[in-house]
Amino acid sequence: MRAPLVSRGQARITDNRVDWHVTDPLDVRTVITPSGVTQSVENGPAQRMGAQGGEAFLSTGLLDLLSGDIAAMRRHYNITRRPAGPGGSWRLRLTPRAPALARQLSSIDISGCERVNSVEVLQANGDRMQIALTPARR
Repeated sequence: MRAPLVSRGQARITDNRVDWHVTDPLDVRTVITPSGVTQSVENGPAQRMGAQGGEAFLSTGLLDLLSGDIAAMRRHYNITRRPAGPGGSWRLRLTPRAPALARQLSSIDISGCERVNSVEVLQANGDRMQIALTPARR
């Protein structure tokens, strides 16, 4: 794909669950828990995602990453501190430890200041996912 596909939506994050609802360009609901990932497209039935759908990254790292559990992240990833950005921001690069995960995922770059602001996932096939995280509007 030459032009990026831009999607919009919201995520609700709790200790052991991420409810990710993309509203544009399609209605896609993704639920991530320690036991796996399910996805529903255009209000269809929820289906379990397999490894080819990104479950390896989502179920082994996203919950740990969002909760800031460095010890848990280190079980799955090598963590490298990257040069800091302006204003005291920080950056980390995660690379998979397990060969099975590395066959699907090249790296995850995380940046933030007081909280995680962005996550960039580089898949082994060259696809890139950029996620901007902003505080919920109240």
